[in-house]
Amino acid sequence: MEKKTDNRLFVGRAAVGIYLILKHAVEKTGTVIVPANICYAGVYPVLYAGMRVRFCDVDPVSGNATAETFSSAAGHDTVAAVVPHMYGNPVGDLAEIASFCSERGILLIEDCASAMGAETNRYALGEQGDYAVYSTGYSKTVDLGFGGYVVGKNDILGLETAEKLLPRRSGGRELALFSKLYRVLRNEGRGTKLERVIYDELQNACRDEFIFSISDTERAFLRKGLENADAVIRLRREALKYYEKVLVQHSAAFYPFSEGAVPWRFCMLISDSEKKSAIIRRCLAEGLPVSDWYPNVTCLFGDEGDYPGADLHETQIINFPLLLSDGEKDRICSVINEVLNENNA
Repeated sequence: MEKKTDNRLFVGRAAVGIYLILKHAVEKTGTVIVPANICYAGVYPVLYAGMRVRFCDVDPVSGNATAETFSSAAGHDTVAAVVPHMYGNPVGDLAEIASFCSERGILLIEDCASAMGAETNRYALGEQGDYAVYSTGYSKTVDLGFGGYVVGKNDILGLETAEKLLPRRSGGRELALFSKLYRVLRNEGRGTKLERVIYDELQNACRDEFIFSISDTERAFLRKGLENADAVIRLRREALKYYEKVLVQHSAAFYPFSEGAVPWRFCMLISDSEKKSAIIRRCLAEGLPVSDWYPNVTCLFGDEGDYPGADLHETQIINFPLLLSDGEKDRICSVINEVLNENNA
C-alpha cells in the first residue's frame, strides 16, 4: 500500500480529485497534458476546470507515457499534467517526467486510479507528483462501487472546502446510457456524424456524474472499505499468476507487468486482430467477461493528431477480470487457448 497519510481527501471518484486540483491548485489556465489512451473520465474534469487538453502518445507495449512522448507534447502554455499508471503498471519514466515538470513549473497529478499498492524500485509510487489520485470505483483495485481519494505534498484543506460546495450526484442514467453507446460507437460508429454529436453532448449532460460531493457517511464508508486493501492486492497478484500458469504456452502475448505492479486485470497483447476479435466474440457468446480497454480516446474530443503508439496499443490490448472463481478463469483460458491454437497445429 502507499504510505499512510492524514493528508488525504476522500471524494466521489478520482475525476473529482483531478477537477479540484486543477480548479483550485493551479494558478492560471492553460493546457493539461494527458496520455492519448487515458480513460475519458480523466479528461472531462480537465475541461470542467476550464483548461484545455493536450494529448501525448504512449509506449505501444506498456500503454504508459514515456519521458520522450511527454516532453514532446509540452508547450509554453502547459500548466499541469495527469499521468496514469496504466493497468496498475508503474510508469517507467515517471521520475524523469516529474523532474521535467518541476523544471518547467508544470503541476503533476500522478493518476494511481488503477495502481493502489503498486511499487517500483525506481521511485516511490504516489509521491512523484504534486498530487496523486486513487480510485475505489467500479473494477478498480479495491472496488467499493464509487469513490476515491486525493493525497498531496501540500495541505489539501482548500480542496476539502471546495469539494463540499459541489452538487450532489445525479441519478446516473445519462452516464450509464453513454457507456453502452460508447461501445457501439467504437465497434460500429467510428467516423459517423452521430458519433460527434454524442461525444459533444456528453460533457454537458453528464457533468454531475463526474463532478459531485459526497457526505461524511460516504467518506467513512470509503475509509472503512480500504482496510481490506492489502488482502485484495494479494488476491489480484495470485490471480494473475493463475492465468499465466494456465496460459504459459502463450507467454509471448502476456502484457509485461513489472515487478511490484498490482494488476488491474489479466492483460494480453494479441497482434492478430482476427484472433483478438474471435476471443471477444467467443467470450461474449459464452457469458464470460472481457474488455479491450484502454483505447485511444482522442476522437472523443475532436483531436485529429497522430498517436501511433496509442493506436497500436489499442489494436492489441485485451483484458479479463482477476477476481473470479478458478472455474470462470479456466473457462476464459479455454477460449483463449482454443482461438490462439487454431491453425497452429
